[in-house]
Amino acid sequence: MHPSPTESKSSTTRPVIRLWINGRFLGRKTTGVERVAHELLAAISTQFLNTSGQHNTAEFDLQFHWALPSDFQGQLPAYGVHWPSKKIGTLTGHAWEQWSLARHAPNDWVINLCNTAPLFRRQQVVFFHDAQVFALPQNFSWRFRLWYRCLLQCAGRRARILLTNSFFSQSELAKFTGISADKFKVIHLGIDHILRLKPELPEAVRQLDPNKKWMLAVSSASPNKNFAGAVHAAMGANMHLVIAGQTYSKVFQQASFDQSNATQLGYVSDEELAGLYQHAACLVYPSFYEGFGLPPLEAMQMGCPVVVSQTSSLPEVCGDAGFYCNPSDANSITEAVKKVIRIQEPELSQVRQNAIRHASQFTWQRSAEHFWQHLLSTLPSSQALKAKETS
Repeated sequence: MHPSPTESKSSTTRPVIRLWINGRFLGRKTTGVERVAHELLAAISTQFLNTSGQHNTAEFDLQFHWALPSDFQGQLPAYGVHWPSKKIGTLTGHAWEQWSLARHAPNDWVINLCNTAPLFRRQQVVFFHDAQVFALPQNFSWRFRLWYRCLLQCAGRRARILLTNSFFSQSELAKFTGISADKFKVIHLGIDHILRLKPELPEAVRQLDPNKKWMLAVSSASPNKNFAGAVHAAMGANMHLVIAGQTYSKVFQQASFDQSNATQLGYVSDEELAGLYQHAACLVYPSFYEGFGLPPLEAMQMGCPVVVSQTSSLPEVCGDAGFYCNPSDANSITEAVKKVIRIQEPELSQVRQNAIRHASQFTWQRSAEHFWQHLLSTLPSSQALKAKETS
């Protein structure tokens, strides 16, 4: 249900604050940061905007717009509202962001939710998801390290609002950039999007023996995800391993792991991922470093026990509902997996209910409320806006 505009005053008597959503992420395959952008904007639209993408207060009107690169060809997400949109300039990619978007309507606000933003714009919100480029520099090319460190320093110091997704990331970003931790506002992410899906199992998993347990690993191209740790755990626990995402044949070879005891799915749909969470004996997520960690919470929401690292943000996010391991110790990961798969009923049902109860605290509605609170507390008063318009 969308809020209706305030009727107490004519909108023509109130200043208008325009907010441009950096739409560079649109059209990309949905991974973690794109998921956050879509879900957060959808929750903001549902709770705070009318069907025209506006929020009217007694002091001023807020109007949301899409700012789009010149080569954008896709469908704009609806979110139940109709936001005005505009293709800006003739550039694309980073050049569009740093030149066209940076110079567009300098008195308006820009909202950047996917780790990048114009370097020197002041009237903007920037969401930085982690500090991996500082903490794990070996995982990135020197060009990417140089660029991202420059981005964090320049945009971080100038932007009016900085957001991040955990108190761990807040501390890390402050430590590495020298920017006050108080400037990074923490918004825990939501995972209730998974409840809107109709879970289904990939065909390759439906063909497995239904009487045998299997463990799930969600892997990506980043060495930080510690796919090797998941493989060692599967081997040590004598478990069939189902892998969603990219895999590495070199890791299998180094671990002397029989690949016939693994089902490699590659990229899976959201519905298939939900089905995997629902049927797995456990999710193994032994990352070396996480700014937040959506997959473990998604798995918990589906009642799946999770084995996660005892490092970075994961204890903050998973609380007392996770089973913890040392990601640098293959035996520690294996023992945690063994502990989970040995749990029998009725204790197993209790473990699943604890996981669901914990994960249910993380909703996009709550994320949107925190975002809105930080935004409104930073926007100028109507008197300041009128003074600026007449100056």
